[in-house]
Amino acid sequence: KLKLRLPPVKDGVVMPADRALKLLQTPSGGAVATFTQRLWLFSRKPFAGRSAWLKSLRIRLFDPEGATSKVLTEASIPFALVRNVDAVADLKGGLLIIGEGTSFGDYRGLAAMMVKAAARGVPVLCLAPSGGDVAAAGPGDPKLPSPVSIAFRREDIITEFDKRLDAGAWPHDGRIVATTLLVKADRGRVVVRVTDRPAGWPWLEAVFGGKPGRPCRLVVCGFAIVRKWGAGPTPRYLFDQMLRRLDWTVRKARPGEGGT
Repeated sequence: KLKLRLPPVKDGVVMPADRALKLLQTPSGGAVATFTQRLWLFSRKPFAGRSAWLKSLRIRLFDPEGATSKVLTEASIPFALVRNVDAVADLKGGLLIIGEGTSFGDYRGLAAMMVKAAARGVPVLCLAPSGGDVAAAGPGDPKLPSPVSIAFRREDIITEFDKRLDAGAWPHDGRIVATTLLVKADRGRVVVRVTDRPAGWPWLEAVFGGKPGRPCRLVVCGFAIVRKWGAGPTPRYLFDQMLRRLDWTVRKARPGEGGT
């Protein structure tokens, strides 16, 4: 184990640094092997100087477990709590976040409400649900609106957002994924089941048509964003990238941003 003293980084800055190691032969001191690795030093505050943009998102948070609201509060990310699951069905604007650890089994109507909210123009981000099923929108349940596209992704989505982020082992225990999604058949329907099995998909993204020029997205993210928030820059900056992806105005201004 090597302990490094890293220089401080100003808020909003990402700074490159090279780590160089050299194995010397004794007694002559000649180099037997050398190793150089590029490191990226991130600020602890990815949202520095962007409070106006965060307010414009009008984040609505349904968080029965309470962990997500605590993290967002500590990060100075403004939001309004949605205390009743039935209120999700009435949302007309803003951005809806379902807090990490929420079970679709405990709130059986929530999965369908998320799909319907995205279809009517409310971007939805569901963070690592703990259990339950989500009907595959459209093909899985004819009562639900059909998306333009559905994509399942693995950890490669992290480096697609930002190549500087660590998609391999950002927490100390190496467990990046909290829950995954498996596609199952259930009584003639196609459903997406939340599981802790590593064979599943940690990322689902459904795109709905929305208004002309304003595609709306539903993202179910199985990465341990909230649980590992303090483990390094990846969960914080990945959360920032997810908010950018869901905000259609940012995507319109930056068409080169990676997507599906």
